[in-house]
Parts: sequence; C-alpha cells; structure tokens
Amino acid sequence: MGNSAASARGDGQPLPHIGATASKKDGVVHVSLFNMHPADAAELRLELRGTEGEYEMEGLVLSGDGMSAHNTFEAPDRVEAKPLEGIKRDGQAYVIPMAAASVATISFKPRD
Repeated sequence: MGNSAASARGDGQPLPHIGATASKKDGVVHVSLFNMHPADAAELRLELRGTEGEYEMEGLVLSGDGMSAHNTFEAPDRVEAKPLEGIKRDGQAYVIPMAAASVATISFKPRD
C-alpha cells in the first residue's frame, strides 16, 4: 500500500486501506471487512482462531463504481448489496476478494 491515502491520524501516518471487525453470538461468527482504497482491489486472508469445525458462509458486499458512488432517485441501484462471491479455502484460512471501495459482511454458521 502506498501513502496516497489522506491521513486522518494525528501522527501523520496514513490510515490502513483494509480492515476487519468480528463478533460471535449464539455460535455464529460475524465478520465485517472493508477496503477503503479508491482504485485497488484487495485479497484478505481470514483465520477463525479459537473455533473448530466446518462452517456455512453467507456474505454480502456493498460497493459501487467508486468512492463517491451513492444512490439517488434517478439511480437508486448505483450502490447495492450483492452476494459476496469468490471466497476460497486455504487450509484453516479463508481468502476473500474485496473490490476497491467496498464493505462486506460474512456470517459463519457452524454446520450441524
């Protein structure tokens, strides 16, 4: 990642372009991911540490045609949630493709 991103930190360092949050409720792991880079796609590697077994995944990605994309009355579907596709398994990790300027959520439900 280059230093092309505008800095919002007080120490002058650029903000990271990618990030994640996770939570667990009733056995389901919920992960939110973001790629703030305006032009570059990213591939994230996710490991569910402290969990066991196989999971069913359900994910959505929210993206448009750029950082300033937004819905209007004239173009109500310019930014829309779509199924997150292309997740691959690599050992115990999941490899997740993220489009530029996108946000995704994934639910990992334990298989019975």
